[in-house]
Amino acid sequence: MHVFRNKPELYFEPDGHYGNLQVANIVTKDEANFVTQFSHCPPGGGGYAHHHDDEDQLFVVIKGELTFETEDDRFTLTEGEAVLFHAGDQHMTINESDQDSVSLVVTVGAK
Repeated sequence: MHVFRNKPELYFEPDGHYGNLQVANIVTKDEANFVTQFSHCPPGGGGYAHHHDDEDQLFVVIKGELTFETEDDRFTLTEGEAVLFHAGDQHMTINESDQDSVSLVVTVGAK
């Protein structure tokens, strides 16, 4: 069993992100076959375009909104909406709103 406590010292800005976007690991690969994170993105923050070779990634927006850009599309999700990127799908994120955005991000090995 793993109990996660939402503590400020658990947050960090991961490589490939900018604008003080901060994530905190809830479940790590050491504990399961997937990673789950809280992602706090202030206005203007985000992640540069990238893809995961062998992993699918699910974003669920739980507060505010977050804009995504792919090779073919650009869209904004709001609270309660989600997007699943499959392994190899290029994507980037940016918070274009004037409010903080919070997402739950789950990354799991692709089948």
